[in-house]
Amino acid sequence: MNPTIFFSVCSIIYCILLFVVFKMENNKKNDINSMFKFLLISNFLGLILEVIVSLVFGVHYENYKYILNILIRLIPLYHMIWMAGFIIYIMLVSSSNGKISKKIRIIVWAIVSLLCVIDFFLPFNVKLKNDVLMYSYGLSVNFVFIYCLAGYIISLFIMFKNINTLNKHKYAPLFALISSGTIITMIQSTYPECLLSISMHTFVLYIAYINIRKNQIQSIIDSKKTEKK
Repeated sequence: MNPTIFFSVCSIIYCILLFVVFKMENNKKNDINSMFKFLLISNFLGLILEVIVSLVFGVHYENYKYILNILIRLIPLYHMIWMAGFIIYIMLVSSSNGKISKKIRIIVWAIVSLLCVIDFFLPFNVKLKNDVLMYSYGLSVNFVFIYCLAGYIISLFIMFKNINTLNKHKYAPLFALISSGTIITMIQSTYPECLLSISMHTFVLYIAYINIRKNQIQSIIDSKKTEKK
């Protein structure tokens, strides 16, 4: 068994708690909250998939080879979908009214869907240790790595494009994603068996939630000030 899977198990528990708190304290429906909810649910499903692959089937690879080969292909797709959702989230927080056009959403998801289909058919290999699945590698994984790197660059471009209205708090999740992603990439370059990337998304969503709460509290304060006037 890959010992770093316990990061994923702990992240599942935290993800559930974060979802409960978010549902209890966020009754306001808007595009930013909806996208945060999408990212949170996606992250939860990604963590569950990672645990299933590593703990349930991965401990005896040859016995579940065909099932695992399908499940392993779903993990890169998760990364691509989550990254696309995060780019849309950055677009939303960069917008003055917290909204983006339906046309932009359709274009983003159409491109991502095409790239997901391409990646699904790219070859990959697995690293085993005593018939235990440790990690996957190959063209499919490299494709997702380049895709996510492009996602970082696009997110930074969106941020700098709105530099005049830049609020350091609303881009905190982006800084957290890039900084933690860089550290994890460095770790995995030496220890590729470390399962940290999906758990990193949970950490980024924690930062995003704090940012959402700050904005809500500030809105309440501004509203009370307006009422007093």
